[in-house]
Amino acid sequence: MRKIGFGIFDNTYPGTETATVRSNYPGFIDLIVKDSRMGFVAPMVAGKMTSDANPAAADYQLENPLQVGAMTTASLSGTDQTIYTLDSPGNEQPAISFDQQVTYNDYAASYYMIVTFTGTVVL
Repeated sequence: MRKIGFGIFDNTYPGTETATVRSNYPGFIDLIVKDSRMGFVAPMVAGKMTSDANPAAADYQLENPLQVGAMTTASLSGTDQTIYTLDSPGNEQPAISFDQQVTYNDYAASYYMIVTFTGTVVL
């Protein structure tokens, strides 16, 4: 069974959340994001939503990686990527956007992704 595409229309599913980034250290705080599912995640699946809770046994994965952004947007992968930088000391609540493009070739299924956010001090 295939998900039906919508031709020339944008077939992206957006979402947003709010992060809290705060620090009393002088310097910068980088908000880092990555696909951090537990267990083995094959490189061709990393960053892509899969149809099974175990990425090694996933029946399907979406063709496009999940896009996560704030100050900059990253195509999710198994590698740390900075999406926001706080000039600290400070306290900010940036909006985090999530966008998943679905194509005609993506199978209709329930998909999941575990996203980890990490704050790193840059002195």
